[in-house]
Amino acid sequence: MRSDHEPDRHQLLTNMLLEAGQLMEDASPEFAMQLPERAAGVAARIDILELTVGNLVALTTAARALLRGTSD
Repeated sequence: MRSDHEPDRHQLLTNMLLEAGQLMEDASPEFAMQLPERAAGVAARIDILELTVGNLVALTTAARALLRGTSD
């Protein structure tokens, strides 16, 4: 039996997964370019990766928690 909140939860999960895709798309140009020679440039690129991965992990954790509360 679906609860009254199932459609809202499904939409929230949809939005979270779309946001994850957008985060990856936004970060991807940085990683498609040649790596800078200087350590500061490499560190900046790693910072972008770290921020993106952190945001993706947060979305993944939240989405997984929401999914646990759904019924098939």
